[in-house]
Formats: sequence, structure tokens, C-alpha cells
Amino acid sequence: MSPGASTILLVEDEAVTSMVTAGMLENEGYSVIPSFCGEEAIEIVKREQGKIDLVLMDIDLGSGMDGTQAAREILRECNLPVMFLSSHTERDVVKKTEEITAFGYVVKNSGDIVLLASVKMALKLYNAHRKIQEHSAVMRSMFEASPAGVALLVNRVFTHVSASLCAILGMTEGDLVGQSTRVAYYDDGEYERVERELYHRMKDKGTATMYSRLRHACGRPIDVYLCLSPFDRQDLS
Repeated sequence: MSPGASTILLVEDEAVTSMVTAGMLENEGYSVIPSFCGEEAIEIVKREQGKIDLVLMDIDLGSGMDGTQAAREILRECNLPVMFLSSHTERDVVKKTEEITAFGYVVKNSGDIVLLASVKMALKLYNAHRKIQEHSAVMRSMFEASPAGVALLVNRVFTHVSASLCAILGMTEGDLVGQSTRVAYYDDGEYERVERELYHRMKDKGTATMYSRLRHACGRPIDVYLCLSPFDRQDLS
């Protein structure tokens, strides 16, 4: 995200400090919405949902709620990156911010260069995090919607299984997740043969594919296509 497209909610109770900080950020191409207390900041977030890209929050906000309380309320309303800007360096104050999903803690008077670099980093981290979440949601939807039986494995243990796979095998998610792949095979002999052959093939080629035979909900064996990646690699004797 470029600075010109970013809007910062600046929560600072000192009018002069707010004006100076806002002016510096605006000179760098950011749009700034000033707020002078936590309660007002919460209302602005509610009113301007989708228009704010970063909350720059002071901790000591006078007689009302402090910045950590305001940050918690804001994060209950929407998913926004919050970065704290404070003169406090005491361990107990900093620790309070660690309990909040924050994207940085900048000490006041660290200088404009430090603040600007921190703002840019917070925006980059948040956007990267959001893209990962969006990608994960798409992959999860595809995983669940697949008519084919799909499973994810770690060290030959089921970690995620699709509803289709459960239906094919006649087993529940609880029957499979956390269990060895052995539970899904037609018999132990087939399990031993396929597992050993797959992993030995992968030692030679880096990946391995083959057909195997799993059990069906009706008790009949079914043919499946297995693919193993280097991420699943194990050394078998």
C-alpha cells in the first residue's frame, strides 16, 4: 500500500503534539484523522469502517480510558493494525500493550525517521497478514468444497480432512484427525507396502506418486491416488 492511499487515525490527547505529528505524516503523503480521546477514537472507527488503514495510539489519554483500553474496543469492532506511540518505557506499561494485537511500539521523541519507518513497516506487515488470511480462507473453501476426498498429513498423521473423504471412508473427522494413516487403509499389509514404497520412491526422486487401496464406507476397497512431497520426507530403514 502506498502512503498516499493510507489513512491513519491519530489518537493523541495533546493538541500541539497531535498537530505536529499529523503535519509530519501528511507531508509524507498520509491522510490523518485526529482524535483526542479513546472514546472519540472508537466512534470514529465505527463511523469510518473501511476507510482507516492504521491506528496510531497514544497510551496516556488523560482522564478517560487509556490507549490500551481504547485499542481493545477498536479491535472488537474491526480488524485494524494498531501501533502505540507513547512516552512510557516502564516495563508494566509496555507489557500491557503486548497483550493486544499490536503492530509496533514507538517511543515519543525517537524522531520522525523512526516513526515513519515504523508506520511503513506496520502497514506492510498488516497487508501481508491480511493476504495470508485471504489466501487461507480461499484454500480452506476449496478444500471443503472438493468432491474428492482430500487430507493433509504431517508425519503420516491426519491433520485436516475434507467432508468428502469422511463420507468415502465412512468415518468422522474425529475418527481421522490425529490418527495415523493406517486407520484408513483396507488392511495392514496394504498399509505397510504402500507407505514403504512411497517413501523409498521419494528418497530417490524427491516426490512420489502411486495408486493405493483404502477402505470404502461399504467395506469395499477403493483405489486412490497418493502424492507425496519433499515436505513429507522421512527416512525409513
